[in-house]
Amino acid sequence: MLDLMDVLTGDIIRTEATADALVEAAVALAEHQRGAEAIRDTAARTRVKAMELRGQLAALREQHATLFLSGPENRRSPGARRGE
Repeated sequence: MLDLMDVLTGDIIRTEATADALVEAAVALAEHQRGAEAIRDTAARTRVKAMELRGQLAALREQHATLFLSGPENRRSPGARRGE
């Protein structure tokens, strides 16, 4: 689980770096309206992907904390539903 969190963190860093590079390219191409607009659109989608990855990482961290960091009274079996 910790390895997966590390992988997700790396993916987030790379995705955000890609979005940053796309924004810089769009700024450099500002005089070419169509090209800059397409790059900005791609950068926006890339930022959304980074946010989705952050959400996945947060959920995984929560699951890790529930399974490994909380006391025995707070632990649930992996397949158990809340309230059961």
